[in-house]
Amino acid sequence: MLYHVIEREQAILECRRVLRRGGRLVAATLASNNLAELWELLGADTERHFTFSAENGQAQLEPHFERVERRDAHGRVVFPTPDAMRSYVAANITRAHLAARVPHFTEPVSASTFHTVFVAEKSA
Repeated sequence: MLYHVIEREQAILECRRVLRRGGRLVAATLASNNLAELWELLGADTERHFTFSAENGQAQLEPHFERVERRDAHGRVVFPTPDAMRSYVAANITRAHLAARVPHFTEPVSASTFHTVFVAEKSA
């Protein structure tokens, strides 16, 4: 959740400092287009700009680690009911206000998920 950290470089340096030699930092994050279909359905901007994301995370980690591996994970989330979608949206820190825009639907609605896991290795 490094995209929540204000002083990211400092946090990354501290993670590196506390790792033993050969240790690994595993950092999961989102891509800017995560759940784009959901946000479009609710009339919101479909691209989000995270300070640490699939698009920019590797560049932030590489100066501090010997090796950084990127692992992408794509999938789908299915909302079986409007209430399920409303609950999910209401739990979103920056987009909770959009829960009121969830339309009525009778068939399940799905959206694509785009996550990335970075594995950063400290030199041995």
